[in-house]
Amino acid sequence: MGVMHETKIILNIVAGIAGIIAALLWLASTKVTVNEPDEVGSWDRGAIISRDGIDLIETAAAQTLWSRRAAIAASIAAFAQSGAIFLP
Repeated sequence: MGVMHETKIILNIVAGIAGIIAALLWLASTKVTVNEPDEVGSWDRGAIISRDGIDLIETAAAQTLWSRRAAIAASIAAFAQSGAIFLP
């Protein structure tokens, strides 16, 4: 096996692992919830929009963080896969 072949194998492994990580992070983002504070005075970021005790604004912010991490992992997978495809 040549160096290029081994590099392609490594890039494909990186792409697969990064893809799995991205999927897990996006699944985690769907499970994130932030409970509203116990005391209104203990929260200083403005109005609270909640439903069933879940702070919707803070939950959306937490989900965005997890989605951002997933997007980074997905981009790593895409770059690694592209590299493996375009190597001779």
